[in-house]
Amino acid sequence: MQPGDPVELQFTGKGEVAGETWIYSYRGYVVPNGPNGVDQRDAIVGSVVPHSHGTAVAGYVASWYAVRQ
Repeated sequence: MQPGDPVELQFTGKGEVAGETWIYSYRGYVVPNGPNGVDQRDAIVGSVVPHSHGTAVAGYVASWYAVRQ
């Protein structure tokens, strides 16, 4: 990682639905605060990718975000 590069997070979510295992891969980046911002909150933005399961192919990629309260 070089100075100025965003911090990247990767993790996997796994669960069971109707007896089948569903797996999702998440990738996110920490959003830097603006230099003149006021009352800014830490935030992570990213995408989630579903894996194929059973006879179903992987679905759509979706966006997600998390904001510290």
